[in-house]
Amino acid sequence: MAKLYFHFSTMNAGKSTTLLQAAHNYRERGMRTYLLTAQFDNRAGDGRIASRIGIGEPADTFAPGDDLYARIRQHLTDAPKPLHEQAPDAAIPPKIEQIVLRALEKDPNRRYQKVE
Repeated sequence: MAKLYFHFSTMNAGKSTTLLQAAHNYRERGMRTYLLTAQFDNRAGDGRIASRIGIGEPADTFAPGDDLYARIRQHLTDAPKPLHEQAPDAAIPPKIEQIVLRALEKDPNRRYQKVE
């Protein structure tokens, strides 16, 4: 079952640490997590959530006008952009791109099932 966490509190209350611990624990149990942070909150760097104890994770960012439900739905259903569109100057071979995109399939049954 999907869960949405929203933490608010005073400064130095451990919100980032708690969020990152929960995300880690869910991934350890084989569940997917999706971290979002406000676009203007770049204390840990753009698109990153970090705590003062030194742990951090990449996160998607949102702006004030963004529809968060649409963003979450998109994350759950849309395939990632092809690598050649994300990094056109990287010269990634088509076969490597095909392997990466298959590994990132939203449907686990369409991903590689074993390493050969």
